[in-house]
Amino acid sequence: MRKNSGTTASNGEIINLGSGIGTSVIEIAETLKRIYGSTSNLNVTGDFRIGDIAHNVADTQKARKLLDFTPSISLQEGLTEFCEWVLGQETDNSRYEQSLTELERSGMFIRK
Repeated sequence: MRKNSGTTASNGEIINLGSGIGTSVIEIAETLKRIYGSTSNLNVTGDFRIGDIAHNVADTQKARKLLDFTPSISLQEGLTEFCEWVLGQETDNSRYEQSLTELERSGMFIRK
């Protein structure tokens, strides 16, 4: 890591980390299905929250410059490790549907 006046060059910086390769939500969902061995059907509803970003790819140039960062873990490997961690966690009722209803009532979520 490069040093700058006794502190790291990244101090106070906002830095994107990722592969720099775009991956669709459906690709992520299909990968998760494979990892978990799920036979669930995927249903793309078209629902969205106001302000959601339709397409986004991490720009890793700053991470490369300041941290000498180079992605070294594939999406498959990273998701597999994450899913293994998730399976070791206690189940929590996140009240997901309730949160969507609250967002919908406030005008911040649109069901198609």
